[in-house]
Amino acid sequence: MNSPLQTVQYFPAPWQLKGTGYIFLCRFPQDFDERYAGLSALTATGFKGGLGTLMVVDYAESDAGPYQELLFIPGRFSLGGQSCFHIPKIYVSSEASIVNGRRNWAIPKEQADMQFSRDGRQESVVFSQGGQGKGRLQVSTLPLRLPVTTLLLPPTLRTFIQPAETGLLKTVVRASGWAQPLRVTDIRFDADFFPPVQREHILLGVKVPVFHMTFPEAELLPV
Repeated sequence: MNSPLQTVQYFPAPWQLKGTGYIFLCRFPQDFDERYAGLSALTATGFKGGLGTLMVVDYAESDAGPYQELLFIPGRFSLGGQSCFHIPKIYVSSEASIVNGRRNWAIPKEQADMQFSRDGRQESVVFSQGGQGKGRLQVSTLPLRLPVTTLLLPPTLRTFIQPAETGLLKTVVRASGWAQPLRVTDIRFDADFFPPVQREHILLGVKVPVFHMTFPEAELLPV
């Protein structure tokens, strides 16, 4: 039987992506990260804490085709002697994104389905897996829009490092687009599916109605 690596088309880095999404800056208590972050022995040693991130993204375009994404970052890390972010938990809606994300950047993508809907300024996303509901996000957006770009950030705030069989893969992303403030009206996740982020964990949330992102080829670092 062929493995997914053999049957799914390979889309090498760099990738150019375009879409819309939600970004939430969060503060999680220590026991939350210990229980739900799902860190390996290596990444747990490098975990430094600080602000975490929850992202929900609808990619209209990517090198592997359109797909949706849900990811969790518990905070800052020091891996390979470098300050960085690390993604321990992430779901995407397409097999092409799963296989290529693991292969190109060692991002541990898993499969889930996401349904985006909008009614005026009320927007929602329903998360499911195997036909079973696993979570829900509801937000209310505000009309203000401001341009944003990662070019104003130092590289350490755009760096992701993921453990791979051959070492550590370092990726420095860049993105630009627009952002508008929002209010979370409902958020819930089954704990056996995703870290159960609650409204009290969220410090700031924005919708990014239009963005362009570049995911370059990863750099291999020694462990």
